[in-house]
Amino acid sequence: MHFIYCFSRNECELFCSVPAHLRDGDTDYMRFILRYFSILKFGFPPGYQYVCSEKDLFQSISANNHSLSEEQYLWCRNFAGVFMRFFSKSLPAGQNLDTITELLTKIRVNSLGFPFNKDETLGWCLDTRASMFNHSCAPNCAIVQGEDGLLLVKTKKEVKKGEE
Repeated sequence: MHFIYCFSRNECELFCSVPAHLRDGDTDYMRFILRYFSILKFGFPPGYQYVCSEKDLFQSISANNHSLSEEQYLWCRNFAGVFMRFFSKSLPAGQNLDTITELLTKIRVNSLGFPFNKDETLGWCLDTRASMFNHSCAPNCAIVQGEDGLLLVKTKKEVKKGEE
């Protein structure tokens, strides 16, 4: 059977096994985790260019739990509990409530929404390199979409040596 078919089918079957009321509305976090589970099961799809193994995919990204409010952390923990309830028999090896909670906190803190306007977010991405930029409540740079759909980091003002 073709790899892409198996990968996509696994992800789709997992998604469809969740009760319909949980699939309504915003499913971005669920899809991030289902994609990760499929990567753990089948490896990276052809064309993915990562410099690490499947198991190390999120190891370089910090959860920055100190930057989450208690409410945000509890949301991640409770959502991880949903995965445990619906996928306990099909979780990849080594995945449990704590590892899924940590994954969700990493996604929550490091994912980037696009098209980057205040009215709409069409989707999210999680890039390990872009996640390494310093985070700031008053950022001096922004992520913009360049030609050909490339995501670029552009300064919003002149940045002097030593400024973050």
